[in-house]
Amino acid sequence: MNSEIIVLLLFSILYTGMVFYIVSPLVSGNSNYVDDKDIKYKSEAIQQGTIRNLIYELEIDYELGLVEKNDYIERLAHLNNTIIED
Repeated sequence: MNSEIIVLLLFSILYTGMVFYIVSPLVSGNSNYVDDKDIKYKSEAIQQGTIRNLIYELEIDYELGLVEKNDYIERLAHLNNTIIED
């Protein structure tokens, strides 16, 4: 066989594999569709994580003496209420 024909066959097989790889999820219905529930759940999880990080930073600031006791109690209560409401 001619080397050009072998190269042409290899590229044809590679191209066909790529087409099947791209088209198969669309045909089978297994595409990565994200619905509104997933988006809402993930955004709530991110928000909860952010609030927990703020509480952690507030506790560290209080332990280092950067925040007064009254402010610490007030901010901590506000952040905990924010977590409970969600």
